[in-house]
Amino acid sequence: MTLYEYNRRDIEEFTAPRFNTEEKDWELFKAELNRKHLPRLKRAGIISWDRDSDTITRGPKFEDVRPLIRLIDDHPDELPEDWSYPEID
Repeated sequence: MTLYEYNRRDIEEFTAPRFNTEEKDWELFKAELNRKHLPRLKRAGIISWDRDSDTITRGPKFEDVRPLIRLIDDHPDELPEDWSYPEID
């Protein structure tokens, strides 16, 4: 399952423990997601984010970035080795 194929997503899908094994790193990841990345995506109109329900939906400008998301999703082997690219089931 990829973000561009399905609309409604729960924030826990992006902060699942499988992405990090260290509790300290896990907490830092969640904090950065909530304080940095999600607000930026929301301001850009790429996502709509309901903080109360921790729900993310496509924003009004999502279609503008869909081709980039599809390109990244279709070619994960061509990404730099040190770039983390979690697969979302």
